[in-house]
Amino acid sequence: MTPIELFCGILLTWWVAKLISQEHGPMGIFTRLRYAVRVRYDEHSQVVYKNELAHLVGCIRCLSVWVGWTVSFFILDSSSIINVLQYGVVFSAGAVLLEEWFNRG
Repeated sequence: MTPIELFCGILLTWWVAKLISQEHGPMGIFTRLRYAVRVRYDEHSQVVYKNELAHLVGCIRCLSVWVGWTVSFFILDSSSIINVLQYGVVFSAGAVLLEEWFNRG
């Protein structure tokens, strides 16, 4: 894997995980998805997870693992399941680092 593929995989994982877990989306599709799996917000706009699926969809750290595996599956062209799993975790870790970096300020 080239450094460009690695960087693009991390960016793609971060963007898709952030889109699903935090953004409104076109015609509110991601908001409706989160509502359907019971992600709720309290009076202080803090996330409240009503079940484990809601936690998976509403938490960018949790979701980035699954998104990272999916991205690595397509980038690596499913050459080896071990490589797909390893790079999926690498993409997820990079996405979490990006999210922390952007939320620092």
